[in-house]
Amino acid sequence: MGAGGDGKSAHRGQAGLDCRRVSNPFFTFWLENITDGYLEKLYNLCTCLIAASEAEGFGIPIVEAARHYLPIIARDIPIFREVAGNHASYFDTPSPDDLAEVIKDWLKKHETNQAPLSAEIHWLTWAESAQQLLHVIQKTDYHKANQCTRLL
Repeated sequence: MGAGGDGKSAHRGQAGLDCRRVSNPFFTFWLENITDGYLEKLYNLCTCLIAASEAEGFGIPIVEAARHYLPIIARDIPIFREVAGNHASYFDTPSPDDLAEVIKDWLKKHETNQAPLSAEIHWLTWAESAQQLLHVIQKTDYHKANQCTRLL
């Protein structure tokens, strides 16, 4: 199951959701515009999260998976390492066939309780995140660093 961004050739699926068939064998449907409640149900049905993005701004799916104690298989990019640390399995292959092997290896580790657990990932609440941002703003002289006359 895949969920997220805009997709071409969208069709109406069950419950009025935009969904489309995806030719990738790992996914049955790509869901768009789903509600938080529906996403919650999906996370509760998953065995793991596979985060295969090649570029990511923050990695919200990693945090969401950790909130649901889902194991994570993630592409080895800096932001995923920053968010998940040693609490995810990583891959760096661009090949779908090689990724399939990574998943097979992960399944063996998962069956023997040797796969990393996401439960140890610490995620920030919105309030904690805002507090950290405020702290950075307050301790940094943005006027000199950015040659700004005012900070909005």
